[in-house]
Amino acid sequence: MKSDLAVAVFLLKLLLNLNFANSLIRRDYSVHAGKNITIPCIKSVTDTILWTRDGNNISSSVNEENSLVFIDVTTNEAGLYICSVLTNSSSDIEPLYQPHMQVQIKVKTKPGAVGSFRVRATTIIAVLIWEVWRNRTGNAPIIDFTAEMRKQPELFSNNTEENIEWQRLDPQHIAPNARQLEVYHLVPNTSYQFRIWASNEVGSGEIYTIGARTVPPTEEKDLIMRILEDAKEFKKEYWIVAVGIVMGTLLILTIGTTLILWKECRESSEDESDKDLVQNMHVILNPGFCHDDDQNRPLSPIKTHFYGYGNHYNDDYEKDMTFSRKMSIFFTGNTIKRI
Repeated sequence: MKSDLAVAVFLLKLLLNLNFANSLIRRDYSVHAGKNITIPCIKSVTDTILWTRDGNNISSSVNEENSLVFIDVTTNEAGLYICSVLTNSSSDIEPLYQPHMQVQIKVKTKPGAVGSFRVRATTIIAVLIWEVWRNRTGNAPIIDFTAEMRKQPELFSNNTEENIEWQRLDPQHIAPNARQLEVYHLVPNTSYQFRIWASNEVGSGEIYTIGARTVPPTEEKDLIMRILEDAKEFKKEYWIVAVGIVMGTLLILTIGTTLILWKECRESSEDESDKDLVQNMHVILNPGFCHDDDQNRPLSPIKTHFYGYGNHYNDDYEKDMTFSRKMSIFFTGNTIKRI
């Protein structure tokens, strides 16, 4: 008899869950760690209410108004809660509660330490590199990063570690998507401390501190030794190939340049010969033709001297003669003379 009753109760619960699955109210709540939160069941206070988490009764966190209350919230309170309402009041059978509201509580905390924080230091430059892990964001977006540096405390004999101030690195608010930061003007062969932390809407996160030492400056003799070591490892065959490539390139450029200059000179001489031939043809076909710029300038008078009267002649016999057009005298050959 009892087994039949238990089966009936189970089937009733299953039927109720199927009927009211679509009517289930769902709510999401976010709260900062250390704050208080009160979540009502959105049901009449006269109803019998049951709050559960993972199937366990948490009546100790329910007040007189059937609301779920948490004081000084921690990450332990984060999770899925269900508010159920009693559907039968008979004492003969097991109480049957129908889920009415489902609540997801998310607790936001300060970010944890950044992941894989490391420093790559040279003589005067250091590069800070870090990563962000999803489980360390504190359930809230990262707003920015902050980085600081200082020299190692043991470098100051008269000061303790607490008395040495940290120097804030620029920019003071590093972008949330940045994953590295370059630090300049360091002292070679010196030990430094670097630290970084993330911040979100809750506050500043856990600080991650790491030490690093810059590289000593490279002296001239050390540089020469490195060059000599590289030269020893460099094979002679490589030198021969490199010199051959350079010389071949220069030879090709020289030949190409010579051919271009020869071609230009040849074309220039041919153009001048053709031009002279055309001009001569114009003169032969058109007596008096001239290409000078003073074509329209009148010719100067020509003085004619008469001979046969001894070594002297009379000025009266000197006459000025002008021509109304230009005249050309043709000689054998390519010479053309204008009078």
